[in-house]
Amino acid sequence: MAANEDWLKKSISRGLQALVVLHLEGGPSAETVTQTAGIWVRVIKSWPISWDEQLDRQRLTDAFLALASQATRWPSPKELRLLLPARKYPQAALPKPDYPPEKAKENLQKIRKLLSLAFAEEKETGAQREERLKQLQQIIDQTKPN
Repeated sequence: MAANEDWLKKSISRGLQALVVLHLEGGPSAETVTQTAGIWVRVIKSWPISWDEQLDRQRLTDAFLALASQATRWPSPKELRLLLPARKYPQAALPKPDYPPEKAKENLQKIRKLLSLAFAEEKETGAQREERLKQLQQIIDQTKPN
């Protein structure tokens, strides 16, 4: 087994050791535990999974724990696979936005202007309303990306 898959063999062995300690009905005898572990490793490696220690070590641990908590008889590798949780991919942290304070201040002023134009007094005349809507449209047009 390649060194990068050594973790997989160890994880499977630890999981099987926990099952052996439970003395489940149909479990392997002391003479065949090593061969049983070898078969489990071969079967698990044959699954269409590209095993990755960072993504799969905890999944295997969780699946063996679930198997140990549910099993009343010695399980098959298939039962482990059914209990294998989905992979959890780490979320890369987004870089802190590089946004100039001047631009933020300018945008805040635009927002305030838009709000004041949008919610103007109802006492305005028709011409005042038209002028306000024209200004509002100009600000909106300036903010549209090209």
